[in-house]
Amino acid sequence: MTNFVSPVDAPVDASVMSVACGVGPMTLAKYIRQGRIPQHDVEGVGKARLWRLKNLRSWNPPIAARCERLLAALADPE
Repeated sequence: MTNFVSPVDAPVDASVMSVACGVGPMTLAKYIRQGRIPQHDVEGVGKARLWRLKNLRSWNPPIAARCERLLAALADPE
């Protein structure tokens, strides 16, 4: 069994979402409560909340593109 995650379905955590949206973690949580940012759609380990990149693309393509670039930079820091 493989754990490969397609880039289309890549999980985005709250820290990446915060940076992509240009807000801090508390503001991110507030925007989620207000409905300005969608609720997470994947349960991570512990209390981790994750969004699928493909769902972020349908909600806000520019934010999803930022998330994708951040994930790529985190995967290959060079």
